[in-house]
Amino acid sequence: ASALSSTSTSSFKKGHRLREKLAEMETFRDILCRQVDTLQKYFDSCADAVSKDEFQRDKEEDEDEFPATTRPDGEHNHNNNGSKEKLFAPASPKGMNGIDFKGEAITFKATTAGILSTLSHCIELMVKREDSWQKRLDKELDKRRRIEDAYKMTLNELKKKSHYGGPDYEEGPNSLINEDEFFDAVEAALDRQDKIEEQCHSEKVRIHRLAQVPTGDAFSTIGTHRFASK
Repeated sequence: ASALSSTSTSSFKKGHRLREKLAEMETFRDILCRQVDTLQKYFDSCADAVSKDEFQRDKEEDEDEFPATTRPDGEHNHNNNGSKEKLFAPASPKGMNGIDFKGEAITFKATTAGILSTLSHCIELMVKREDSWQKRLDKELDKRRRIEDAYKMTLNELKKKSHYGGPDYEEGPNSLINEDEFFDAVEAALDRQDKIEEQCHSEKVRIHRLAQVPTGDAFSTIGTHRFASK
């Protein structure tokens, strides 16, 4: 019981630590998602600035082809170098100056390092848990093997005992005794049978002799004493 309680306590601690590491990885994921959103906004601003610049360039080329245009008030608009420099001024995407690329790069490096460290720790916890379960499995397999061996031994003993006293115990192909023991047992049985027959024959002879002796002779013989003649 103590072993089971210690195992369950260790498993609970490992599971709690694993959940903590997963929570840390979720925090790192949120940081990376925020950085990706910031970069996406920056690239979207750059794309908008480039598209506006191209639109201004196309408009300027059209005005170069038609140098003078009449405004509704009758004034003429002439393009000059100053207007071109104004149109082709470098575009600054909205929010570009508010991004700290150096800080974002440092944060990205620290976040990725934290993710790798947390993943390594999670893998270590999983390996330890796998080793623990493997040890428990090995113990259960060894216990099962010993139980199966004991079961087989008990079954074999029961099979041997089932032959004792059976009709095939003393003779036959299923006999559990060897050939010498079998013939010795047969000879002993024949000797006993011969003795019984000999005793029966002796008893019959004695009874037959007693039956042939006359009754008077038997009494006279019994009544005669060795001192009677004197």
